[in-house]
Amino acid sequence: MLVLRSDISQKLRSVRLLLINLKIFSDQADAFEYGLIWDRNADQIKDDMNSLGVEVIGYRSDNKFSVKTARKHGVKDIIIKGNKKKELLKKFEREYSFKDILLVGAEITDVEIAGLSRFSAATASSPLELKMESDYVSNFSGINAYQEIGNLIINAKGPY
Repeated sequence: MLVLRSDISQKLRSVRLLLINLKIFSDQADAFEYGLIWDRNADQIKDDMNSLGVEVIGYRSDNKFSVKTARKHGVKDIIIKGNKKKELLKKFEREYSFKDILLVGAEITDVEIAGLSRFSAATASSPLELKMESDYVSNFSGINAYQEIGNLIINAKGPY
């Protein structure tokens, strides 16, 4: 079981959407084998979060950043263009506000969304500006970062 600070747990309990910049899946995960760190592997996270009322959606620009990896783990993707904030607001205006969202960012252009989101996380390989704006910086990149953030949400929302 993961142990979280109470302020982080409180924010994660109200998350209804895990929004991921799909560029994180193009980052190579650490080659080092850490052994079993989390309760759930990447294949289980999407289903467990759905059962807790958290939707998982990835976004990308026209570039095809590791859509194959995201889809393998059940992450739906949307394509955005231009002004990310405006485009994302339009896509979610009836279902979610930014206060329902946990953002996992990967690029400098995610800084604005990170500042608006309920909770934001950056990967280990994210730009420094995004790390400074984020509430949490993962110790990992790639699929390991997705796995870490997913487990944090599940542990905060679960009956632990």
